Amino acid sequence: MASASAGSLRARKTLVAAELALSVVLLVGAGLMLRSFWRITENPAGFAPERVLTMRMQFSGPRYRENTNRIAYVDELLQRARRAPGVEAAGVSSSADSRMRLDIEGAPDVPREARPSALVSVVSDGYADAIGMRVVKGRWIRDDEPAPVFVMNEALARQYLAGQDPIGKRVRLPWVGNQSFATVVGVVADLRYSKLDARSEPELFTDYRHGRPFGLTVAMRVAGDPTKAAPPIRALLAGADRTQPIFDVKPLDVALADSIAPRRFNLLLLGMFAGSALVLALVGIYGMIAYSVAQRTHEIGVRMALGAERHDVVRMIVWQGMTIAAAGIAAGVAGTLALTRAIASLLYDVTPTDPLTFATVAGTLAVTALAASCGPAIKGALVDPIVALRCE
Repeated sequence: MASASAGSLRARKTLVAAELALSVVLLVGAGLMLRSFWRITENPAGFAPERVLTMRMQFSGPRYRENTNRIAYVDELLQRARRAPGVEAAGVSSSADSRMRLDIEGAPDVPREARPSALVSVVSDGYADAIGMRVVKGRWIRDDEPAPVFVMNEALARQYLAGQDPIGKRVRLPWVGNQSFATVVGVVADLRYSKLDARSEPELFTDYRHGRPFGLTVAMRVAGDPTKAAPPIRALLAGADRTQPIFDVKPLDVALADSIAPRRFNLLLLGMFAGSALVLALVGIYGMIAYSVAQRTHEIGVRMALGAERHDVVRMIVWQGMTIAAAGIAAGVAGTLALTRAIASLLYDVTPTDPLTFATVAGTLAVTALAASCGPAIKGALVDPIVALRCE
């Protein structure tokens, strides 16, 4: 019976250690995703998407095959948007779907595939103010630019012009300004204004009148609630051309929140599993230690009869629980390190081996194990030695 009891106790210890190891894996995963989520939603200084209304349109029909008609339509849209009630700033943006190769004047002559590349957006005056884009150097594009000019973001300046002053640099694109060089007049802060979990890529902005607008995004900073302002503004802009549908009308903060909805769901799901695992580990440690104390009541009575103090009994029982917890936490950390590459694609600006997350999870589980062990330990130490000696 003794060997059976010992084997049963070892099995319980192994099960509890396995529960703790699983808790470590789930809690570290949830912690890494929580830190990623916090980094994603952390807006840079000066960016306030709360009062920004956005809407999109796509050019359609034979009339808009001509770029002059596209520009005239954008002009009309901007005039209507800027005189709409409650609109404080308005602008448009049109981005290409792919990166384009840049020719920077004075740069080494290299093959085209080795040249710098960036996303290229055609924008209007007022767009930076509308979405809260911060100009860190120089100026933003104006509506009355007599010739093409460029504004680049910090990512582009950092990647291709490190240590150089971007202002005054000349850049050439094949479809801007009849293939002539255009001057860089400003640098803006990196901003994730379409998808919160998209990393800031090198980006170049130019005036829409000197480029070729594709699908448009109209952004307007309004004085009140963007949701209430949306219907009359949409009706006003639709009057520019009833044949061009306006769609995806929503506040910018809602659009940004929607862009990370899958991440939010994954975080919620993983957090629920991690919380359940933590509760199971807590119950498991408590139950195992309580069962062990009940099985060792006679031993505890003998120890106390031979002079052991109550705090010695508490220390012995807690040590047993913490030994199991240490084994489970160590196994969980090792398993998590082996699995971190599997979740690397789900993380943003956080390494899969983030030491702060691992330390926090290990510390939380250690404290949890300590709390779960203390209850049965104190109960065992309060047993009357005479009563304990009578137990078989």
